Amino acid sequence: MPITFHPKPGMVLICDYSTGFVPPEMVKKRRVVVISPYQFNKRGICTVVPLSTTTPQSIEVFHYKISAGNYRFLSQFDDTWVKTDMLATVSLRRLDRIRVDQHFLAPSLNEHDIKQIKQSVRNFLDLQ
Repeated sequence: MPITFHPKPGMVLICDYSTGFVPPEMVKKRRVVVISPYQFNKRGICTVVPLSTTTPQSIEVFHYKISAGNYRFLSQFDDTWVKTDMLATVSLRRLDRIRVDQHFLAPSLNEHDIKQIKQSVRNFLDLQ
């Protein structure tokens, strides 16, 4: 079920990439972190970057690692990689809350991680 609220930067949600995308683009459901400003997310779209427990083949300046166990809503055993090279602006209809301990939540990352992710996006886009 799609979210019915405007997500804030740093929120972790599920994005359904299974429709309208073509490999090698993301083409499945995946946890994402919202990076666009809250006021822009009121237009029915927001910009997100996917999260993955698969280590990139070649770790680049646009990848950011969140260590295993730092958040109860991310993997407790594997590091989580933020893959800013796969950033996308998507409809809020593609987004849903994540399930944690039998509850549906829209948790957020801490300010330090959000800042580092935004820097990784700037690195990817070469916007120093």
